[in-house]
Amino acid sequence: MSKSSGYFRWHAVHGERVVFVSEDDLWEVPLGGGVARRLTSGLGEVATPTFSPDGTQLAYVGTEEGSREIFVMSPSGGPGRQLTYLASWTSVVGWSADGQRVMFRSNYAQFSRRLQTIFEVSIEGGQPVDMQLGAAVWLSAAPDGRGRVLGRHADDLARWKRYRGGTAGKIWIDRGDGWTQLLGELTSGVVRPMWIGERIYFVNDEDGTGNICSCALDGTDLQRHTRHRGFYARGTQTDGETIVYTVGGDLWRFTPATGEAAQIAVEYGSPRTQLNRKFVDAGDYLGEWALHPRGHSLAATSRGKLFTFGNWEGGVRQLGCAQGVRYRLPIIFDDGKQLLVVSDEGGEESLEVYDVEGGEARKLSGSSVGRPTEMKLSPDKKRLALTNHRHELLIVDVESGEVTLADRSPGLWVNGFDWSADSRWVAYAVHDSWKTSVIRVLDLTTMQTHVVTEPGFRDSSPCFDPLGRYLYFV
Repeated sequence: MSKSSGYFRWHAVHGERVVFVSEDDLWEVPLGGGVARRLTSGLGEVATPTFSPDGTQLAYVGTEEGSREIFVMSPSGGPGRQLTYLASWTSVVGWSADGQRVMFRSNYAQFSRRLQTIFEVSIEGGQPVDMQLGAAVWLSAAPDGRGRVLGRHADDLARWKRYRGGTAGKIWIDRGDGWTQLLGELTSGVVRPMWIGERIYFVNDEDGTGNICSCALDGTDLQRHTRHRGFYARGTQTDGETIVYTVGGDLWRFTPATGEAAQIAVEYGSPRTQLNRKFVDAGDYLGEWALHPRGHSLAATSRGKLFTFGNWEGGVRQLGCAQGVRYRLPIIFDDGKQLLVVSDEGGEESLEVYDVEGGEARKLSGSSVGRPTEMKLSPDKKRLALTNHRHELLIVDVESGEVTLADRSPGLWVNGFDWSADSRWVAYAVHDSWKTSVIRVLDLTTMQTHVVTEPGFRDSSPCFDPLGRYLYFV
């Protein structure tokens, strides 16, 4: 498969015209491939374009005023005209046979955001009307108007690959004699049904990857038509003659009459504005900071990068890797010459020590420290106490890098800790259940813990007084 120069999604087809969404705008390309032409350049996002039956209008979802609303416009370009004002999640499903109403699905007026029903709205605007089809996400009419096919539950298998649960996509069909379910024996998802000729086409991942399949109107003669592997077929749309869809961000077409599937070669002449270099105010992305012991400078993280700089003047020095590594929780040693920080270089977070003047990092060896959430150096600067996402309290020897598991909070996270002035004790709060937490102290000379408070409340944030005579907590 040849890779296109853009990423394409949400597409529609009418005859030899294909409209798709890329870079939050609508584009048009010939069905046989060629140069793509941009149709919109709005301030909001667009999605789910759909041609009217005669191809003279294009319905889509736009966010020009914040929420996802239904718009219509000329397929040749120009301004869009807003049809709905629901302030809810919406997605275009199709058109009425006479081209006077747009059908869409929405969670408007539902008790759950996930519950969606099919509505229709006049192209002249006005109040949308619930089509009374129950919970549904897709609707397709027979070419001659003799029936309808409905998709329930799911709309995109790629969002939950190989799901076999009770909310997998289902197909219901009305041939004029009431609604009945098709392919009820399948446990895999069946989504986006389309009535083309004497068959129902849809996407199914029974074989492990979402591909275009079809069956007869009575559910028999199940066939698979495409053979994609890895990436799913997504967003199928049809004009009754051709099905367009995407695979891995590339645009494809499938012709039911011939059974041929082919990629649509798109010459995509985007300026790629969103890939340009981005210049931002570092203060807007400020992470953590540490003050130099003498108070004249700072170490700080911004957008995951580590910097040291003077408080009022002088240059800014970046420490560590220039790109591709995130740094967190910097701590400057009392001598002001070294800095300890959390780094995710290599894919797993670890502790590194830097010279504040620059140079290579010294990685602390030892066991995994998980994802640290808070760190404090002991007053004698020989040990580091840290808590992590595993609800653990760890003691790290700053010189050797040896990591010791001191305790683990069985309920929730370790809710604050502090060192005593003589570096012998660590006080910390652990959740003995999800409702209560207690204060414990760790004796570093014996590595034994002692319970300070009873488990009747939520005790947190322990703190020694400067002389170590008292322990305060919330």
